Amino acid sequence: MKRTFPILCFIVCVIVFAGIGESKAVVLTFDDLPWASNATIPSPYGGLYWSNTFHYTYTYYGNGRVSDSGIAFNDWAKDVSVYSTSGTFNWNGAYFTAYSGTKDLNLDLEGWSGGTLIYSTTLYPITDSPSWFNVNWQNIDTLTIHSYRSSGHFYGSHFLMDNFTINEPFQAPVPEPSTILLLGSGLLGIVGLRKRMQTKTS
Repeated sequence: MKRTFPILCFIVCVIVFAGIGESKAVVLTFDDLPWASNATIPSPYGGLYWSNTFHYTYTYYGNGRVSDSGIAFNDWAKDVSVYSTSGTFNWNGAYFTAYSGTKDLNLDLEGWSGGTLIYSTTLYPITDSPSWFNVNWQNIDTLTIHSYRSSGHFYGSHFLMDNFTINEPFQAPVPEPSTILLLGSGLLGIVGLRKRMQTKTS
């Protein structure tokens, strides 16, 4: 019994520290980039590489800002991509917004891995107010985005993006802190129950 308790405590500690390392997401707000009115997102940023058509601004497109001053957009409504050169990543989602006054923006999203299309979806409608789109694509190495208006008009066919959220490269699911606490309580409860049973039988 004396040897069982330290082993159980060790298991709980390992799970706790593993969970802390794996459950945290990274939120890219574009607020920590150098001030610019219109500049290409530097690569790497947030551990990812960004196509040279992916720009950011501190001065324009205030209707799409969610966090602070920085916001990303596809320059001249060109196709953009985000990719990793060192493995895969998990994309949770982002806030997307259309240019002020645009109500019919579409976004075609594709998630690739090793040159194979894994995910694809179309987000519609993207309006001129920020909306969070939860995607949760796992194990991709490239994300591509194509924007266009249902009306066919080019003006206002670019998108604004903020709080781009990613996880670490996908691994086996890790219990959240609340689950870990329940597991720890359960293990300690079992230890206590066994101790009481041994006391009664002795």
